[in-house]
Amino acid sequence: MRRSVAFPTASLAILLLTASTVTPPGAVRGWAGGGNPPGRLLDIGGYRLHINCTGDGDPTVVIDGGAGTWSIFYAHVQKALSGEARVCTYDRAGLGWSDDGPLPRTSARMAEELHLLLHAAGVSPPLLLVGHSLGGYNVRVYQRRYPEEVAGLVLVDAAHEAQWDRLPPEWADGLRAEVAWLRARAEAARRGALTEPDVRPGAFTTHAPEWRDAHVAAQLTAKPYLGVAHENEGALQSAREVPREHLGRLPLVVLTARRSFEAFAGAGLDIEPANRVWLELQQELAALSSNSVQLFSERDHALHGSDPDAIVNAIRKGISMAREGSIGPAALGLSTGGLPRRSTRAVDDLLAKLERAVESMDAERFVDLFTADVVQIDVPRRVHIKGREQWLAWTRDGINAAHLRMARVHRGRAVAGPWVVAEVEWTGIVKADALGPSAGGDREYRYTGLVLMRLEKGRIAEQVIYGDQPTLMEQLRRPVP
Repeated sequence: MRRSVAFPTASLAILLLTASTVTPPGAVRGWAGGGNPPGRLLDIGGYRLHINCTGDGDPTVVIDGGAGTWSIFYAHVQKALSGEARVCTYDRAGLGWSDDGPLPRTSARMAEELHLLLHAAGVSPPLLLVGHSLGGYNVRVYQRRYPEEVAGLVLVDAAHEAQWDRLPPEWADGLRAEVAWLRARAEAARRGALTEPDVRPGAFTTHAPEWRDAHVAAQLTAKPYLGVAHENEGALQSAREVPREHLGRLPLVVLTARRSFEAFAGAGLDIEPANRVWLELQQELAALSSNSVQLFSERDHALHGSDPDAIVNAIRKGISMAREGSIGPAALGLSTGGLPRRSTRAVDDLLAKLERAVESMDAERFVDLFTADVVQIDVPRRVHIKGREQWLAWTRDGINAAHLRMARVHRGRAVAGPWVVAEVEWTGIVKADALGPSAGGDREYRYTGLVLMRLEKGRIAEQVIYGDQPTLMEQLRRPVP
């Protein structure tokens, strides 16, 4: 017999979408007590989202939290990792410092909004996407839509698309009950019926004091409850939007809470069957890639509060795997200490055409050597380009417009499967007006690096540049004699 369960708190039915054991906040523009958010608020098409990026180094770690959680829930994780990589936390529409967004709130929409936000913030690939709980749906949808941007995934006790069918039925019942509770709570906030004692127990003690107060201030408004309600209302559709395809050898770390449902102990629920099913679901997530690692925590689902160190360690593992699995000469079995002369006449002819096009600064001829959907990743400069029109604009309106003269010479070269690896020397003269008023004149430069080009039918489909950016910038910024 199906048991009817009343969930006494916004502890969320479901767990498995919401990464906190109490209803988390999510304020919008004008939220009283919100203060000045760290990071930036950026327009993505008529409404603004908040993003906060710290640190440096590839891949860029982007954290997408559980339903209703926002950037401050992962602030301690971000701080712990910012000395090792660039780390970005953000607030989905309707949460934290972000504005409301269009409905319905499903993973397809949220993944697209994240893509727009990262572009607006100038965050370039490679990305290591971290999805906690509901965020697991979002990052998997993102990876399917933009596979060339994603260097790896970290799934933190992430939602599984089949969980609503395979968990005991009271958990799906609880999701529906949760939405009704949240809407009633929002109405109480609108009437001014909520006071600080009503909401302060929901402020995680792991928050820094200033964020604890901000959390409390947000929970006294209607907006956070509606934000979570909208995400929960879209949960079943989000599960249907998650891709089912195997990820190949994409680096994948799955962090699993062995006692995920422990927060519901004492609520009249038999949590053991749910925990058993949850472990099975998590094992299936780990099987999505042939290059995966599954890690475990002995705590509950709200790992950002109960075991943040486990999240930090999982992300560290993901960073390491993404760096090892990144495209580079070593991954192709080639030494960077001097490439062997292993080429073909067709490759030599293609490289010669590239050199002539660059030296003549003929953008059309240069771009014609690439496929229509070419991808370029300029690793040191964090530039990501995709498609002919963007390539042409970048070459003509960016590179050519800044130069008086330039040349690109491919010296050592090797061929490994569809990839060509070349040692490259770039030289040129950059215009003073492109460098700014402090330049003091045009600047000549010379620097070296490596270029990887993946060929398709004799044209370049993907290009990855590893340039000596520090040397270049030193030459462009040197004091005028």
